[in-house]
Amino acid sequence: MPHFDPTLIENVRSHPDSEELLPGAMPASLTSVESSIAHKLPSSFKEFLTQINGGVMGSIRLFGVARGDYFDLAEKQNEYGAFIPPIKAGMMIPFASDWGGGLYCFDTYHPSQDGEYPIWYWNHEYSEEPADAPYVWSQIETDFAAFMRAQFTNENDG
Repeated sequence: MPHFDPTLIENVRSHPDSEELLPGAMPASLTSVESSIAHKLPSSFKEFLTQINGGVMGSIRLFGVARGDYFDLAEKQNEYGAFIPPIKAGMMIPFASDWGGGLYCFDTYHPSQDGEYPIWYWNHEYSEEPADAPYVWSQIETDFAAFMRAQFTNENDG
């Protein structure tokens, strides 16, 4: 069963702040990135990437696969893993960032029965001071499909 209806995909493509969107990723690219990061990606995320392979989407910058640019998921895993221990350990997989430097991540330690991961937000504003550690990570959504619907559901869709 699909996670996204065509209306949501069109809302993303037609959003006035969407840019640098690439056509859908190939299945081999998805398999390759799963191998390189040593984790299965949730089916909702893979489904979305077969439609739109990352880019700027409203207030988020979604990472794609085999992009060869700033939005490449495997590159971001390595980059952020260099200074964020849960990412280095593979507990969290960054899949998007916001314009303020925060990250949206898949929590690989708590998958649902259907292989989806909860979405956690890493707030860089609280990442510098040890006293702020309790505020660095917060769960914001149950899965990727819910996260994207929250970002792009048209107010007129009810």
